[in-house]
Amino acid sequence: MSTEEQAAIRQRMESFYEDWIAMNFRKGENFDEVWDEYFCEDCQIIRPSGNPLAKEAWRGLISSDDVTYNNREGQRLVSIDSCKVFADGKAAVMTFTMDIYFDYKGAQNNDRAKVSLVWACVGGKWKIMHFHRATGQPIPQSE
Repeated sequence: MSTEEQAAIRQRMESFYEDWIAMNFRKGENFDEVWDEYFCEDCQIIRPSGNPLAKEAWRGLISSDDVTYNNREGQRLVSIDSCKVFADGKAAVMTFTMDIYFDYKGAQNNDRAKVSLVWACVGGKWKIMHFHRATGQPIPQSE
């Protein structure tokens, strides 16, 4: 992978993460704008439970009363752990680590989670075609 490809996809990831977290705190208020900017239309999001969600199911989940995001300052992209561009620069796989704070159906979740993404370069723009979040672990208190 070239230095330019590496920088472009990392920058795209950082922009996506900030916009995604902000959207979550607004209960999906600008869902369509974020989805259109960062996701392929037929993207699948796999939750830690293993349940796949397409666009409308994801919108329903984040805008429901079942999910409440909290500790805005604590939400962070900890690291981009790997990024491999392939298919002549038209696709990439990435793993990253994030800290995320939310309540789901009343249960508090303060998680450090690993996520894998598959990106596709569509019309010169990197978009997510597959998103898979692993089960979170406790966030280390020593950092």
